[in-house]
Amino acid sequence: MQKISKDIKMKIISNFIYLLRFLAEVLTLSLLIIYGLKYQFPFNLLFGIFLPAICVLIWGLLIAPKSKIKISVPLKFMIETFIFVIVFLIFKHAYSGMLPILYLTLALFTSLLSKIVDFYISAR
Repeated sequence: MQKISKDIKMKIISNFIYLLRFLAEVLTLSLLIIYGLKYQFPFNLLFGIFLPAICVLIWGLLIAPKSKIKISVPLKFMIETFIFVIVFLIFKHAYSGMLPILYLTLALFTSLLSKIVDFYISAR
């Protein structure tokens, strides 16, 4: 059996973490749109259309890996956490089970792991 080098293992792990993070981002926007549109007019427009558009704009400008505006990693994490908590609160208002807590845990966990992987890769 062949041994896999540390670099290849790290690449596989980091790609898996980035995949989970991407799924958390897609889930965030999906939840925001789906549950945001369930409110009465005009809040459905605010939470279901304008808020997701603002989140995409913030994400693209500040948080995306190839964003034009570079900010510090702790600030990125704080902005991501704020977005995740807003979506959690909207989700929790519409669905009172354990899924909102599971969503928030997944989103924050993948965000934190991706920051650790980014730090590890940049330190090399």
